[in-house]
Amino acid sequence: MKKLAVLLIVLALVIPHVSAIELTCQKTLPPEPSRMYCNLTGQGNISVRVVAFDGVPVRDYNNYGYWRRVDGRSMDLTKLTKTVLLKQNSTAVMEVNIWNVMVDAVHGIGLDGSDTWIFNGKRNYITFEIVHANGTVERKTIEVFIGGGPYVPVKLDEKTKGLFAFFFLTLVAGFITWLRRRSRETANERKKLPKYKPSRWNYISVLFTAFWLALLVAPWVLYYLGTPTNYYGDLRLYLSAIPIAVFTFWFLVDWSELKLRDTLYLLKNPPVTGMEWIPFSAFVIDIDRFYLWWAMGLMAFYLNRHEKLNRLMRLAGLASPLWALYLAETFGGDAVFWYSLIALAVLHVVLINFVVINAPEKTERSPEVEEILRKLEGVAR
Repeated sequence: MKKLAVLLIVLALVIPHVSAIELTCQKTLPPEPSRMYCNLTGQGNISVRVVAFDGVPVRDYNNYGYWRRVDGRSMDLTKLTKTVLLKQNSTAVMEVNIWNVMVDAVHGIGLDGSDTWIFNGKRNYITFEIVHANGTVERKTIEVFIGGGPYVPVKLDEKTKGLFAFFFLTLVAGFITWLRRRSRETANERKKLPKYKPSRWNYISVLFTAFWLALLVAPWVLYYLGTPTNYYGDLRLYLSAIPIAVFTFWFLVDWSELKLRDTLYLLKNPPVTGMEWIPFSAFVIDIDRFYLWWAMGLMAFYLNRHEKLNRLMRLAGLASPLWALYLAETFGGDAVFWYSLIALAVLHVVLINFVVINAPEKTERSPEVEEILRKLEGVAR
């Protein structure tokens, strides 16, 4: 008999208990919802915590709602974290401060509290923890659709659309005119162009501006390219891609200007080696050490000024795609951010090494040759 009792106790501990708790909530909410109502059916001494929204942890448990009614009995603003007694098959009505949950989730993602509109027009998921008196914790995730759409700062009426179209066409026309003028410049005109030398400071200053702009448009980027359950990782991969995109773009600017002046030999010691973007992107792993990562990025630019270190850093820069893959694996996110970051990492390294390998050596001319060339130019005029 004792052995049977022991066996029953062991089985009770080993075999998982089937939960009798049922949680149902509103399926649809209006834009910028303030509250959401849920019904909890079950038995026992129970308290409830809201722990996550779209997978982003929220922590202010005491600020997320109240028990409204238990078995038809009104509760006087009793917080969800307070234990209530549910009798067999009792039903309790909860009021969840969904607005507070969304604001905390947006902060957890890394955006401003006013950007809760990024959840509009999409299916979102709110996660509850149901805590029993014996310490058992059940997690339940509820799907909810929030109406509305993205925040539009400018009213897109016909007049505004026309202005945007005119502005865009003006930019295109200006760019085409610039290309045609460049193509018509003769070799003599190119020699008269002011000297151009790659500046590492330009890379840093452009990056600083690009980060500011990237953060400004981040909510729209996430809204149109990401999904709510991946917003946390999407934002980090997006910010990781900013340094490498900026450095690749500005390296092409340097290459274009030096090619125009026939001074591509200056890129034998390039201002970027494929390593510099790594510390500038590493801050997404530990935002509290943002200034440390930026200091390391500035140090990388300083070190690559020396020819031997530059060669070593270009060799180490071949690991750039591995770093991009590590970030993608760490933060997840949608495929568009995954593949964009990895593709940029490969392109960045390949472009730098291709340009360096094909850059001509600087030709040293003797003073006598320089004098002869000057005389010939004088005769030609």
